[in-house]
Amino acid sequence: MIRADPHAWRAAIARVDAAGGALAVWGVLYEDRYETRFGDGFYLSLRGVALSESDARRLAALAPPGELTHWHVRRYVLVRADASLRIDAPPAREEEFSVEDIVAQLCEIAEGGGASKLLVGSGAEGRAPGHNLLSLD
Repeated sequence: MIRADPHAWRAAIARVDAAGGALAVWGVLYEDRYETRFGDGFYLSLRGVALSESDARRLAALAPPGELTHWHVRRYVLVRADASLRIDAPPAREEEFSVEDIVAQLCEIAEGGGASKLLVGSGAEGRAPGHNLLSLD
């Protein structure tokens, strides 16, 4: 899980407010097919966020191909919940992330941009610059 700082929350709330109280985002989700086939089962981790489905698919296409990896794109809607945000329909059981993860990645999207960076690799190193992060730019 990524921790979103207070600035990220304020920026995300402002973006949702500017969109009329609900903002559609597309998550780029990573599936470890080895785990799906031989391990703990089917799970998806959020590795990137985009403001359009086409940008999410372009972002997913940047990932190196692999027999044991698969990328999924799914739509989520962030909505205002009093002084915070929530996901309109909570992620499914196999989707291991929270609204905080979306908020943190949403704030990576530059003004006028369409997508966050995409984290590839194990994910253990986090989203630090230079650590397996790919970009549409």
